[in-house]
Amino acid sequence: MVVLVLFAVAVEGAESRIHPKLRVCVDYLNKNTDVRNTELKCKSFQREEVSCETFLDENGISNSTDKCERFFRVGSKIIQERQFISRDVTDQVSEWKLKKIDRMILRQAEEAGKIKDFVSGLSENDSLKFFSLNREVQRMLLGMSTSTAQDWLVTRELVIVAKPDFKKREISSERKTTSNARLTSARTSFKRAKNSYADNKVQFGNLKNRIANCNDDSSVCENIRNEIVVKGKEYVSNMMDMKINYLVQVRERISSSEVIDEELSQDIIIEIDENIDKLDALKSNLNTVETKDGLKDVVASLREVWGGARFKTYYHGMFLYAQRLENVVERSLYIEKKIDGSLGRLDEAGVFTEDIDENVELFSQKVELASGKINDAQLKLNSADDLVGSTLRQETYNARLLLLEARDYLLEANRLLNDILSDIRKSGGDLEEPDEGLDEGMVYDVVEADSNEE
Repeated sequence: MVVLVLFAVAVEGAESRIHPKLRVCVDYLNKNTDVRNTELKCKSFQREEVSCETFLDENGISNSTDKCERFFRVGSKIIQERQFISRDVTDQVSEWKLKKIDRMILRQAEEAGKIKDFVSGLSENDSLKFFSLNREVQRMLLGMSTSTAQDWLVTRELVIVAKPDFKKREISSERKTTSNARLTSARTSFKRAKNSYADNKVQFGNLKNRIANCNDDSSVCENIRNEIVVKGKEYVSNMMDMKINYLVQVRERISSSEVIDEELSQDIIIEIDENIDKLDALKSNLNTVETKDGLKDVVASLREVWGGARFKTYYHGMFLYAQRLENVVERSLYIEKKIDGSLGRLDEAGVFTEDIDENVELFSQKVELASGKINDAQLKLNSADDLVGSTLRQETYNARLLLLEARDYLLEANRLLNDILSDIRKSGGDLEEPDEGLDEGMVYDVVEADSNEE
């Protein structure tokens, strides 16, 4: 193990001594060829001792001329002239946004003409919207007919907003600490009640079997009847404790969540607290029960209270989960902007970014797919708000399936993001805030336009 660590350090030190002008070439050959001394091979290209194009062709690498030109280009723009974009537009759009389209054109050479035609056919206003969209939505528009894409853009507007902090409310550290303590306590109590519930359920079941064989008023049967009431009370009490502590866990998650606004949070908490109070009252009534019929009455009341609470609480839990996933999407979209800003700076430095760009395309695609699933789930949850019983449960379950799909897409996006960030760092890049051409802390966003305006 020590040898491996030392070797890794030695390699890292060796790579750091590679001349910056050779870095792009060396990185590319390391990833795409079996050349052992890539630095020496790149020097031979640079000195024109070996034809770079011929070497790449022989190794089955396409677009060799374009790649060889980029190996040693430093400080130049990817596309010197953007004649397909009006000067009125380029003067208003940050360079990193333009470079994103430049890379798209170079990487999708067969689609270059279509992309240029689409962009050149947009009005100035729609062009500004298009350049501010994330990659996957841009790709979606490019896949539409021009008229359909233009119709879509007309329904959107470009707005300037403060840089998002991804919070809908601020939760004090004291409140978080208190809520986390309650959550931990509720989890512990739930597990304890669940274990006791399982034991008492078995014992209660055995007593029910024994009482079934009692057809007289003998002292043995009377003792069993008394014992079944005692054990039944313990069994039902455990059941109540599980339900109460389940509700407390949901309440505390909502109470400490910064992705739900304060007013909505309070509405949900009030509803949960009302159900907790009802269960606490039933538990008090249970303590006074002395007969089998009294126990049956409490169980009937428990079913009534829990029947109204369980599916609504399940609904609230899924609603919170949807908000959390939506928050991840919002963060991911903002990170995508920072990545594109970083790639724009690497382009200026002549660093080869094609491989990174491909992963960013996939990242953007996964995030957009997740966003679509979350939106569909939220529509189901919003429409289910007034439902009750099994209908509410089914609609909430359907929303949950969509949210699990969204979660899986976001997990895939996260794996891609780790690779992207690693490659950017290896290339000497960073994730500083991209220049939007606005006051510090302000960003552009594309949102649905007010139907009264357009």
